[in-house]
Amino acid sequence: MANISSSTRVTYPQGATSGLSTVLLAKPHGGDPSRLIIVTEETPFHPVDHTWPDQPADVGTLTVDGTALGVSDVVTGAIQDGSEELKLDKDIPVKKGADGWHFVVAHIIDAADAAPESLVGQTASFAVDPTHRRLLSAAHSACHIAALALNKCTAHLWRKDALKDSLGHPNLDQLAMQVSKIKTSESLDHYRFGKSVRKQGLDSAAFLEQIGSVEECMNRQLEDWLKTESSIWIETPHPGLDARRMWHCDLPDGAANIPCGGTHLNNIKEFSSIRVNFELLPGVPEVLMHTVPRLGDETTPST
Repeated sequence: MANISSSTRVTYPQGATSGLSTVLLAKPHGGDPSRLIIVTEETPFHPVDHTWPDQPADVGTLTVDGTALGVSDVVTGAIQDGSEELKLDKDIPVKKGADGWHFVVAHIIDAADAAPESLVGQTASFAVDPTHRRLLSAAHSACHIAALALNKCTAHLWRKDALKDSLGHPNLDQLAMQVSKIKTSESLDHYRFGKSVRKQGLDSAAFLEQIGSVEECMNRQLEDWLKTESSIWIETPHPGLDARRMWHCDLPDGAANIPCGGTHLNNIKEFSSIRVNFELLPGVPEVLMHTVPRLGDETTPST
């Protein structure tokens, strides 16, 4: 195994979909010689995060020595100093930033005829599918913007002072969130309005009673925000995969920011619309929020 002494440098936070880098590691995936794990010094491929797998992996190809290899999955990996064992995805025992651990992007490729030992040290060329990336980026940006609208439109339902978002509203999105999933066609956020969020001060019964008016308020707010040219960007302290990145958006209400490791659009004006609708789950105080973005260009979300 190559000596991996630092985390993978990632370029997707800046929107990159191509690039060149040296192969550091190539090995069979799970003992299957037809699938390989490839780790490089740098990559534009966005991997699934092992702790909060909300955004799916990028798709595309990795080309080495003139042979294009299909990337079937991209996951987070980690290796400890002094070890030759690469941990993948849910088998990673530590959080990003743990001392003595390096976090890497593990490209899973279909390569029945590729000899792993021949790939190490060679230059890999990357090509991320730009349409797939753009759709995921749109859904992820819309997810954050909708969360801010949710917090604003439910601010009147809090009976106690609670954790605030960056715009100064009680952060219902963070306090009630259970699971978030980013798709090419929408984002799907699962909220629970049980004892925990009630203890924080939310009048959960009032929220469930007023859910229709909250939805209307949010969609009006989203329409207003989309009339602006609000910049979106990712702040990162360093290019390593283990960096704590921050999503920013200059909204008319103020400078919004949310911790995020995903990919995003560059400006709100790229949307033609963002619409939300709530789905009440039967028998439990839980709600699914569907956030559906539409882009102003020819890119059409898939199902």
